[in-house]
This record gives sequence, structure tokens and C-alpha cells, in this order.
Amino acid sequence: TVGGPIVKNKAFFFGSYEGFRQNLTNTLLGNVPTAAELEGQFPTTITDPETGQPFPNNSIPNTRFNAMALKVNNYWPGPDRPFDPTLNYGRPGATIDSYDQTLGRVDWNLGNGDRMFAHYGFVNEPAVQPSLIAGFGINRPIADQNFALGHTHTLSPNAVNELRLGYNRSRVYSVNQGADGPNLAATI
Repeated sequence: TVGGPIVKNKAFFFGSYEGFRQNLTNTLLGNVPTAAELEGQFPTTITDPETGQPFPNNSIPNTRFNAMALKVNNYWPGPDRPFDPTLNYGRPGATIDSYDQTLGRVDWNLGNGDRMFAHYGFVNEPAVQPSLIAGFGINRPIADQNFALGHTHTLSPNAVNELRLGYNRSRVYSVNQGADGPNLAATI
């Protein structure tokens, strides 16, 4: 933060910068289908949605598999934690949360009851949230800008006229981490 006079008793400035960087790596845990489950063989009773009866031997016949689902199966990672049937897959994932914020302001004392100011603020906050399946996390770039001008005129001890103009721009959206990669929908 820095501030001070530009012209003594007439014009002043103020500026600040704030930055934050946080990269947290942790282990993401979840449950993914086993090779047997991808082939339609389950350890528990599976009910046929068409008949309401259990599938024989808890196995869904391959004739009932959807062709698109079979292609999606290629993207599942295999379980790597066989000792834990409820969280059978884990991988490291980095959550990135950073921001930069810049603010600036100039004030002018024009005399004869007139004062003006100009203000500008900018925030850039890109963030990455990983998912259990690599490449399917979320990138969330956020950027905000704010600009303001103001003029205050003292008409009399009991009357003040003030004009303020402002502009705000905000960019907030989420993008899949694989959005710039190969077109997975076309391959499925």
C-alpha cells in the first residue's frame, strides 16, 4: 500500500496490491467400477429394471449393455485400493486458489467547494478444483474490474451536488479442465 500527495493540499493518490497463492495437494478418494462391474458382474443383487426381478447370478447380460456406455467405460481408471471396497481409488490432486488485487485512487481538491476522484480496481482470481478422474476437474477463472469517477460541488452550507459514474465488469465462469483437449464426445 502506498499513498501520498501529488500536489500539496490539492491532489492525492493511493494504491495497493494484494496477492495470494495457495496450492494444496491432497489425496482424492472415491469409488470407481471394478473390472468385473464394468463387465456387468456385481457382488450384490442387481434388479432388472424391465422385469423388477434380480438378474441371475447378479450379472447383467452383455446384450443389455448400451454401446455408448461401453465406450465411456474406457475412461474409468482401475481401482488401486483393493483393501477398501468403499473408496477403492485414490489419486493426488492439486487445488489451486490464487488471486491478485490492485486498487488505485486519485483525489483532487479543485477549490471553491469542488472535489473530484477517480478509482480503479482489478481482481484476478483463477482457481482449479481437481476431480477424482484426472482431466475432468474445473478451471474457474474470475476477473473483476471497477472504475468510478466522482465530482462533489458544495453549493451552500445546506446544499451539495454530487455526480458519480461507475463501470463494473465481471468475468465468472467454469470450464472443464479437458475443454481444450481432444473432443471426447466425438470419440464416444
